[in-house]
Amino acid sequence: MKKTWVIAAAVIVVIAAVIYSIKSGSHQSGNKVSEPISFSLSTTETSAAVNYGKNQRGDLLVDFEKPWTVFLGYGPGKGSATIFTPYHCLALIARNSAKDNSDVDTESLRRICAESYKDLYFEVTLYDNKENFDRDYKAVLLKDGREIPVLKVLQQGYDEAREYTLSSQQKLYFPIDILRGKSEITLRIVRPEAPPLDFVFDLNKIP
Repeated sequence: MKKTWVIAAAVIVVIAAVIYSIKSGSHQSGNKVSEPISFSLSTTETSAAVNYGKNQRGDLLVDFEKPWTVFLGYGPGKGSATIFTPYHCLALIARNSAKDNSDVDTESLRRICAESYKDLYFEVTLYDNKENFDRDYKAVLLKDGREIPVLKVLQQGYDEAREYTLSSQQKLYFPIDILRGKSEITLRIVRPEAPPLDFVFDLNKIP
């Protein structure tokens, strides 16, 4: 009987400790406790992103995403890359919501973005005139003299582009902490037997 009471008491202590730990973590994190570390926008930045999305809802997507896109041109050996920052993510969700005439409040838009934005990623379009031309291409991110390998690559297929070239679309995922410490980063596409393609982003100038 005594042993049973001891075990029960031990279980209660463990449960109490877990609850205390969770609550302590909540207080230390402040208002952002419900959001993953990948999503950190101030109230001002949140409002600006939502307003940008709503105000530019009539723009073509290519125009809407110009602040986050590096374009090297059309044709073989060229292409474009678009970086998806938390601001860009939130603005895009707000744009799509406004286009659908959905009455979604700012906090809900913020929560949706925070839940879906786990890794930093780029949408990349490359051009050439051979099928499967990017099969042996490799992606790496350069920051502060470091080479950061890609976490995941999602191939999104090929399509015909202008001037009789083919286009390859893919998503490239990298660790989210790359965005910490505003600086210049370079998305480098390494091509066998050809110069690499460098997409340079100045994080100080990208919202």
